[in-house]
Amino acid sequence: MGLRAAVYKVRNLDRAKTWFVQSLRQELYFDEPYYVGFNVGGYKLGFDPDDTTGRPEQETVYWGMRDIEEALRQLIATGAEMSEDIRDVRSRIQLVPICEPQRNLLGTIEHPLLSAS
Repeated sequence: MGLRAAVYKVRNLDRAKTWFVQSLRQELYFDEPYYVGFNVGGYKLGFDPDDTTGRPEQETVYWGMRDIEEALRQLIATGAEMSEDIRDVRSRIQLVPICEPQRNLLGTIEHPLLSAS
């Protein structure tokens, strides 16, 4: 389905939110303690305060998938590795970063609203 979102891990969600609201001159489309997001030119720009991965302040670009489990099976069969388990972040939204064979981090996301666009 192509590129859909870029999500940055941040140490201070409030500071990131404030700076980007001012810099982008727009309000958030999603504002929760576990994730904030902007719609920038039809793409999602998000901030995730979860630093349990040990990768704070690193971005992940997410590729949209119609069926994340099937996509993961195909990606793993071609040499990718899951770097985390699939996370169910909200009703019917699932995501998981993977490492491709060169060890670059790629995100995969299954989101019913992205599938419609």
